[in-house]
Amino acid sequence: MSREQLYQWQAQIAHILPELGYWQSLVVALYSVGMVIARQSSASRVAEVLGWMSKPESLRRRFERWVANERVSWQGNCQDWSRWVLARVGQAHPVLLVDETKLGNHLRVMVVGLAYQSCCLPLVFWAYVHMPCGQVELITTLLGWIDAVLPVGCQPLLQADRGIGTSPDLIRAVDRLGWHYLFRVQNDTRCCTRAGHDRPYGAGQTRGMLARVGRRV
Repeated sequence: MSREQLYQWQAQIAHILPELGYWQSLVVALYSVGMVIARQSSASRVAEVLGWMSKPESLRRRFERWVANERVSWQGNCQDWSRWVLARVGQAHPVLLVDETKLGNHLRVMVVGLAYQSCCLPLVFWAYVHMPCGQVELITTLLGWIDAVLPVGCQPLLQADRGIGTSPDLIRAVDRLGWHYLFRVQNDTRCCTRAGHDRPYGAGQTRGMLARVGRRV
């Protein structure tokens, strides 16, 4: 990649993430290009493959300072990114995925992303060593960030695996947003039928099925 191409990419980033200043958008451009080349996110490894731009040690320190900069609003940037991605996709009912990912032995990330061409494009996230609040509260916060920037007429379908989806509180939270939802649940999760019978989802033909699809319109 030439310097001219890098600065073109920086201009695109500045357009997508208007909260970033000039130098911040340049660091994001450098870091993102370096991650593609290195196929890693480590600041030191990324800096090594960008030796044509500056000294690796100088770049490494710059990347680390940017990541640690508390003045950078990750909520604002997540929302600007979500707004741009969802507008570009242009789907009335985009499929969103929520999941927690472990990064090493300590760091975890709760992510809500867009299902797109057999991949998941991260939209909003929260990284932590210890979960800052209850799981449902954390997920609801992230969903609220996305809900605030949804294009007009957009009503997502949220999917979650059984590790997260087996939660009546989460179902209620998603229902309050007016979104669709499709959650897997544990086989021993119990429900009360319309006839008043209490039974586990894992019984009979319901074994391994998804909990419910919300259809509020």
